[in-house]
Amino acid sequence: MKKSAAAVTAAILLFSAAANAAYTQNDIQTSVNSAFDWLEQNASALSNPGNVASDFYIMALSRMNKEYSYGKYVDLTEKITPTTKQDGQRLIMSNAACGEFLSDSFVGWYTYDADFTTASDIAGAVITLDSGGFAAPNGSPGSENLAATLLTYQQSNGSFENDILSTAKSVIALSRYLGLEFEIHGENSNEMYTYNVDDAVYNAVGYLSGVQNADGGFSTVSNTVYSIIALDSVGVDADNDQRFIKNGSTPLTFLLSMQLSDGSFNSSAEDTALSACALVSHLRAMQGKSGFFNFISSDSVDTIVSGGGGSSIAPGGSSSVSSSQSSGSQGSSGNSTAQPSATQNVIRVTPMPTREPEHSSTNEEQYGPFPFVGPAQQSEQPKKAAAATVDQDTSGVVIILICAGALLILLIAAAMLLCRFKPELVSKLDIARKLIPDKKESEKTEEPEKDLLSEIDSPGEVVPTEELYDPDFIKKLIPVDEIDSSIGSLIESDQENTDNTDTTDNDNKTV
Repeated sequence: MKKSAAAVTAAILLFSAAANAAYTQNDIQTSVNSAFDWLEQNASALSNPGNVASDFYIMALSRMNKEYSYGKYVDLTEKITPTTKQDGQRLIMSNAACGEFLSDSFVGWYTYDADFTTASDIAGAVITLDSGGFAAPNGSPGSENLAATLLTYQQSNGSFENDILSTAKSVIALSRYLGLEFEIHGENSNEMYTYNVDDAVYNAVGYLSGVQNADGGFSTVSNTVYSIIALDSVGVDADNDQRFIKNGSTPLTFLLSMQLSDGSFNSSAEDTALSACALVSHLRAMQGKSGFFNFISSDSVDTIVSGGGGSSIAPGGSSSVSSSQSSGSQGSSGNSTAQPSATQNVIRVTPMPTREPEHSSTNEEQYGPFPFVGPAQQSEQPKKAAAATVDQDTSGVVIILICAGALLILLIAAAMLLCRFKPELVSKLDIARKLIPDKKESEKTEEPEKDLLSEIDSPGEVVPTEELYDPDFIKKLIPVDEIDSSIGSLIESDQENTDNTDTTDNDNKTV
């Protein structure tokens, strides 16, 4: 995959800008030793072997060249049966850090023979296999196949699964393959896709820089630890590179701010062990040593002795940076190697990766390979920002509609409860509604009342039998109220006549 010389030159100039490191080797070593002292007193690896804190504590001790009862730890882990793939991978690496390499069947069960569906799990398998130089038997997908498969998980923003931890672990896994390209077949036999490892790592490092917080960290201790180790593994100084200095803070600034006066990190055994691994990794990077998870390398950390005028190398150590590094190791601090290179060695993966590339323009998310994303393409960022704004506006309208619907449902429910428990209020409302004249009703012409008898006598009109037995039916036919009122008036008139007659008779009698 050829890149223009101008783009590569621009990237190198961008990466080379750096500030002075905030922490010295003596600072890092002092912090590590303090963490080791706390762990030994509160979470000894021999007291609970096989858990997260113990396994990472052993790895940190080994990579710091500390004397320890490594053989006893290995013996204690012989009867442990990991419950997850991640636990198995961690146990394989902690044993490798002790110089003990587990059987091929055990390693295979948790790496090349396992069924992985996430980038984080695949990256963990690659790191595990490369940590001890484990080779898969013929016919099984080895670390190269898994690394090629991992490349197919990278998304268009440079991340792996849009997750900090998965992206950092993927960078660590791919660090051994810098300078290589992988050729992978697509769905059809004539489709061939080339994945450039340097491009993938560069884009992933860019993603990590973009999601870094203002305090220099990555939200959690675990995310920050793996990000520091990832940057160390590809030669990016986590305490010196301009891309990872936010408001004067770096990942090292954030991590060391978590360390308490007793040497622990957040008073947590797991956080302390993980943080010790990150600090040891960075100290090794500052001295130009091999990567943290490269347990088969023989280079050792130089012990720093603080003196009156600063720090110096302890007797027996070398004051010069080691130039012999195993494959996948990082360069000296301040030299960024996570950048695209023009010359690549191509590896055609056999057997095929466990996951086919996804290259459909109709997919919402695109998966690698992706071209070099350098300064020349930064003009595309406003477009992405505008698209994000449109998505936010659309989501706002949906939220308003949902709220309006919920309010309508509440009003209906309130009306139903009012009718159920306060019928007198409903009746009052009904009376008030009747008292207020309806403009439309007043405008209507009054229709003449229909004569029920004429309707019944009209041709073709049939009175239902039910109405004949209805007690009110006769009342409808005969206006009883009017008859009663007429009879009443007649009785009153007759009574008056009777009274008048009696009065006349009395008068006559008197005369």
